[in-house]
Amino acid sequence: MEIQNTPPTPQRLLVIRRNRMGDMICTVPLLHALRRRFPLTHIAVACDREGAPIARACPAVNHVHVLTRGWLSLAVNVLHLRGYDAVIAVKGGFDRRLGMLARLTDTPMRIGFHHAAGQRPSKLYSHPVPLPPAQEHQVDTCLRLLAPLGVTDLAADFTLRLPDETTAFALETIRAHRQPQHRFVVVVNASSNREFPLPEKQLAALIHRLAEELHALVAISSLPSEGERAKAQHLARAAKSNSVFVLETPSPLHLSAVLAQSGLVITPEGGVGHLAAAMGTPAVILWSEGPFEKWRTRAENHRFVRLDGKEAKPSPEAIWQTVLETVKGA
Repeated sequence: MEIQNTPPTPQRLLVIRRNRMGDMICTVPLLHALRRRFPLTHIAVACDREGAPIARACPAVNHVHVLTRGWLSLAVNVLHLRGYDAVIAVKGGFDRRLGMLARLTDTPMRIGFHHAAGQRPSKLYSHPVPLPPAQEHQVDTCLRLLAPLGVTDLAADFTLRLPDETTAFALETIRAHRQPQHRFVVVVNASSNREFPLPEKQLAALIHRLAEELHALVAISSLPSEGERAKAQHLARAAKSNSVFVLETPSPLHLSAVLAQSGLVITPEGGVGHLAAAMGTPAVILWSEGPFEKWRTRAENHRFVRLDGKEAKPSPEAIWQTVLETVKGA
């Protein structure tokens, strides 16, 4: 009879996931899968500042370590990342710096993606995982890292638990601006890591149509900085509608709460698109860069206006038709 080697249940498990908010959102299904497999395990996440709010909002997570950056980051960070039974270094492929951080934790079970085939084996991971296909979706790539722990339930659960204060913020903000003629709320993400691929005049015209033709309350989302606030306010004035206001959110979770109360979001950025997917909010995403199949959202109520190298700017009418299709299908 063949004896199956079942990995021991870790009492304390660490997941390291660096980079931006969208990267952390794509890691949420991995965290939920770990919690389903190990209901009593202490699960911690070590991440950069941008991903910390999402990690804290994931019900599967017990603790969040915010990593420092700079030349001494490895030495500083590793002081807080010891005492775990297993560590999963999450990345789309092999990353030497991430592997070194995992190795320096002295954790006995270290999981991460290996070198490319044919390269000299690395000793950074005790349980290396073969590299994923180049165009595989980032969520599926993350879930591959669960194999050494014997996790087989890989359902993609994006559930986030929003603090009550963020829901109260969203409800009060919308109540303060909504009028009887407004059918629903539309969030236009004007502050993003990617430049909005529409000239300001065309974007203002799109916002005007949303407000006047669809009778929507339009919130122009702005980061809480003087420059971003001024840009959003200028855009709101250019839209020439009393149904448009600037939405300044203190954190990604506050924005998530507003998205949860909205009927549509228009954004050029993957991170906000993934937030919308987690909240179940319909979205029109203007996709202009990066591998589409690897990073796109998978929500059925999301539609994309894709740009290739030959077309630097999208057609305003194409965006408008996509908006109509999305609203109709919601």
